[in-house]
Amino acid sequence: MTKIDLLSPGEDTLERILDWRDRTAIGGWLAFDAAVKDGRHFYTLRRAEHHVGNEMTRSLHGGVISSFLQACAVNEIRSRLDPGSTARAISVHCNYLRPAADEDMFAHVDIIRHGRRISFVEATSWQADQDKPIGRAAVALRIMPTPTDDA
Repeated sequence: MTKIDLLSPGEDTLERILDWRDRTAIGGWLAFDAAVKDGRHFYTLRRAEHHVGNEMTRSLHGGVISSFLQACAVNEIRSRLDPGSTARAISVHCNYLRPAADEDMFAHVDIIRHGRRISFVEATSWQADQDKPIGRAAVALRIMPTPTDDA
């Protein structure tokens, strides 16, 4: 058995990400967007009042940040698998590095290792400066390939 190859980011993978966002409750609630730039996916969490966790400091809720990073990680792998295959998060560890202001947040995902059954990715978010990350999540994903007749 060999590892499952990933599709390159493009219009097909972007369509899969946006389809997932539009048909899931968490995707709709987060209301994030995605685009392909320089050969990779970039994700945007638009500022929304329901994302604010602390009214006094007007900062984003940690659960929103973690959910956004997890959604980015899962969609990065899921969108790039062959149609019919899927991925599910089995472990998420989020580090909060800076307070998140009440404004748009951006993210990208780095694939650390991708195998036949498991993928490890790191999702990083930032706001005004990409060199000053807000949060970073290490996510392990279980890969579930398309069933084949010879299995």
